[in-house]
Amino acid sequence: MADSDRRWALIVPVHRLYLTEIVNREFRVDRVLFVHRDKLPYVRKRLGFGIRVSELKKETPVGKEFFERSPAYAVVRGTGTQEEVEQQLLELVREELSLLTLSQLGSTRSMVGPIVPAGEASLASVNYMVCRLPDMTGRWVGKRTGPINEMRIDKLWKDHQDRTFFTKLLKILRGETKVSGSWRKELRRASVLLGESVGSDNPFKSFLWNMVALEMLLTRNEKGEMREILPKKVEALIGWSRFWQEGGYEERIRDAYDKRNRLLHQGRQDEVTAQDLAFMDHILVNVLANLVSLPTLFRSKDDVLAFPKRLEAERILGVRRPRSRPKLHFKRPVNPDF
Repeated sequence: MADSDRRWALIVPVHRLYLTEIVNREFRVDRVLFVHRDKLPYVRKRLGFGIRVSELKKETPVGKEFFERSPAYAVVRGTGTQEEVEQQLLELVREELSLLTLSQLGSTRSMVGPIVPAGEASLASVNYMVCRLPDMTGRWVGKRTGPINEMRIDKLWKDHQDRTFFTKLLKILRGETKVSGSWRKELRRASVLLGESVGSDNPFKSFLWNMVALEMLLTRNEKGEMREILPKKVEALIGWSRFWQEGGYEERIRDAYDKRNRLLHQGRQDEVTAQDLAFMDHILVNVLANLVSLPTLFRSKDDVLAFPKRLEAERILGVRRPRSRPKLHFKRPVNPDF
């Protein structure tokens, strides 16, 4: 088989993703490029398409509808047999859509949702009647229950991502910012999990994914009680803020960990609240911001694990201004559920 016969592209219409001129109507997460529908014909040579998009529209009965159904398209290339490449690339698109969804972390959950292939988005709604039994008078109700999950990659979005964690995270995942390969892979796994958390309409799944991701980022085979260890790990990164004491963060993290255990082992969904989820979103925004903003300090997972220990050693020695703690970031909570 000729090498040219082993090169493939996967093109996926994406639901409710709007790319603006501020990013030149295209955006690359890592390997996947997201392109505005109207720009796709103008970048087809760069993407390696052997035939014009206009010709593809004419080639089959579904071609025109396919290339006009969505405002944006995910494009990724690979090499191998069609069967091998198709599943690998589709999984890669799903992963990077989860990473794009992650950029909404910290926003009000009811206003965000997953960025997914066209046709997979939930337009969930509920219809019911509530009535008085004797005369059956009352009202009919029909309302949307799914999130409003439109994402506009515009100046507002870009400025926000540059200020928080997402832009810096992508630079690490793309290999533009140098860290160890194993840490890059672990950051990606945790970030994909968090993107699925942000995109989920199940608050209990989201809460669990948040807790798992936090443990992935800050711990490794720890000896001791995790409900005591985890707050100390987070404190090393954001405990310097006055909100740590004023907001009772240490006890709230312990409480979240207890609820995580009861949810996982006893199915206690009734204990997890919207405030718990908003709080963990807030914690993770700040943890991620610090881990990706200081790549010279956190080049590896070993560096992340060693950081709280150095701070604790300086505290024991009575160092007033710890030399181990550089200028760290803290973003105040904006979610009204917090």
